[in-house]
Parts: sequence; structure tokens; C-alpha cells
Amino acid sequence: MSTTARAPSWTFGQRLEAAGYVLLAAGAAVLSLVNALQRQWLWLVLTLALAVVAARAVAKVLRRASPAARAAAQQRAYDADSAVRAMSAERVLALARQHRLDVCTSAGRVALIRVLREAEPRLSLVQATTLVDDALR
Repeated sequence: MSTTARAPSWTFGQRLEAAGYVLLAAGAAVLSLVNALQRQWLWLVLTLALAVVAARAVAKVLRRASPAARAAAQQRAYDADSAVRAMSAERVLALARQHRLDVCTSAGRVALIRVLREAEPRLSLVQATTLVDDALR
């Protein structure tokens, strides 16, 4: 059984955001057509710009919620979890000794977090901080 949670599919908020951007793009496209037929060139340019911005927003939402993006997020979460599991308190303290860091000071603690993230790039800042805090207890 995997310890990482499955990446969620579309949430209600994402669906609502996508629907709003699609409606905005469609409305701007219709207004652009109307403005072109009425030869209102300034409004045509403005509504075309709005349609392009809305279409880019739709593409961004769809790309963010694509199966590939969700799979990549799930893989990053799995890699980060495996990096946390592989890092023990003894290894964290060994890194502190290896780099001659004084972990009793806040500067030494920050330096140890930086060294830990350099040693294991899959760790996030929060995970590295948690590992250092747990090792110093």
C-alpha cells in the first residue's frame, strides 16, 4: 500500500474556474464578431484582447488539471516522501558534524537546513525544517 495520497481529480472550484473562463472566452468571441460586423474597431480590438486572455486562462486551467500534471505532482510527492523516509536523525546530525555547524544557534540551524536540501534536493523547505527539528529534539 502506498503512503502517498492519490492526486485528486478536478475539484468543484477548478470546474467553476474553467467554466467561468470558457464563458468569458465565448462571450468575448461573440462580442468581437458583433463589433466586427458593426465596424467598431476599437471595441473589436478590446474584445479580441479579452478573448485571447480568457483563452489563455482556459488553457492554463486545463493544463494544470491534466492527467500528466496530476501524475507529475503525484510522482514529486512520492519522491519527497521517499527522501524523508531515507533521511534519519543520525544522518542529519552527521551532516551537521561534517560541515562543522553549530546547531544550537539559529544561524547554524538555517545552515543545516540549507546543507540538508543540497544533500537531498527532493526535500522541500518545510520537510527539511521538520527533519532538522526532529533531529535536534
